Amino acid sequence: MEGYSATRWMVCGDFINPTQPLAWQCASALERLGVTVLTANTEIRQPRVDQFIKKIGKSLAKPFGLKAALSERFVQQERATIEAQLRAQFDRFRPNVVLVIRGNHVEPTLLQAWRSAGAKVIGWWIKDLKNIDNFMRDQPFHDLNFCIHANMHQPGIHYLPAVAIDPSRYRPLPRCPKLFDVVFVGIHTLKRREYLRALTGWRLGIVGPGWRSRFEWRDRALFSAVQARTLHGEALNQFYNSGRVVVNINQWDAGEGSGVTLRLADVPASGACLVSEYSQGIEEMFVPGKEIVSFSSSDELRERVAFYLAHEPERLRVAEAGHARAMRLPTHQDRMRELLDVVRTGGEMVSRAPERRATTWGVRDLSPRYAV
Repeated sequence: MEGYSATRWMVCGDFINPTQPLAWQCASALERLGVTVLTANTEIRQPRVDQFIKKIGKSLAKPFGLKAALSERFVQQERATIEAQLRAQFDRFRPNVVLVIRGNHVEPTLLQAWRSAGAKVIGWWIKDLKNIDNFMRDQPFHDLNFCIHANMHQPGIHYLPAVAIDPSRYRPLPRCPKLFDVVFVGIHTLKRREYLRALTGWRLGIVGPGWRSRFEWRDRALFSAVQARTLHGEALNQFYNSGRVVVNINQWDAGEGSGVTLRLADVPASGACLVSEYSQGIEEMFVPGKEIVSFSSSDELRERVAFYLAHEPERLRVAEAGHARAMRLPTHQDRMRELLDVVRTGGEMVSRAPERRATTWGVRDLSPRYAV
């Protein structure tokens, strides 16, 4: 139990999207550390019919210049619904600590209300720097602040990466057929579209929202490469294993600051050879050129992919070394233990989570007892 059993934590995050399991992984890790946990959604599960109606409404409002106003109205309605839901959950559960896994907007009045009720409020920014102004604005309303970006480390903000190993989800599948030369997973962006265009000469497999709906006619090669809108769990692990190399392309530009995606651990853990866009912070976890492959431009991406597809022994060595390193990365339990130590010491960072010894065991994915 490690001395944390007296605390009751309300963990606020995205518990709806199965392709983004971080909130569940952190809540489960806290439970394994002896914390009583309530999971609270900061997202709304919208029926497809409601999504369709909103889309049609915005399309009809666009010719009259009212699309932006209507979109903002929908956003405000969603925020009000989420805020009412979170207030009710807090009042019923009465936690000692509220951990808000941030990547979206949370009303400062709500954060302050929780503090006024006697709870310690912790904010952990886990997204890129695009909307971090929301987090910086709300910093005074948190008792403790954590951020995945090393360059944001300053008095009052602790550096805590979200990248962690989950052996129960990702593992090598030696008998999985290699259906693709190159595999990519991620939402469509213009930047990613331009990078992947350089790889259409190979057997390319894409999974992610937006790749079919937005550029179906202009990018037939990319459209035909799309395998699914989303994959998660064992299906995602199999998809990683079905590619000779897996490419990771950040949503942000490397010059915008530090930060790494969760795929930096997930892909090597699956046993695949990862070819990742460089960003500050990669070297903390992997050795580029030995345990993963990095690139910084479309030309470099094509060059790296061509080399490792043509040289199987080198590709397999990178994949094996990357998997061995991934198995020594901190677990989600290590990350949450580090956070708990900061809470326990009143804001002083005790130590960085150590590398873990390589293991072959799996971690059972626990659902918190008080999930709602």
